[in-house]
Amino acid sequence: MGWFTGCITAATVAALAFTGRARVRRALDRRRYARWEAEWKVVEPAWSGRNRR
Repeated sequence: MGWFTGCITAATVAALAFTGRARVRRALDRRRYARWEAEWKVVEPAWSGRNRR
């Protein structure tokens, strides 16, 4: 019975670590994409030539 409890505990810890990593990565990506989009709104008109006359 002890080995079964150990296996379940190890699987639970691994699942929690994986879930935590995924949540942190998603939050960081969301911030990074928002920052990139804000910068792109400034750069894109000049880069694409939309402001040229």
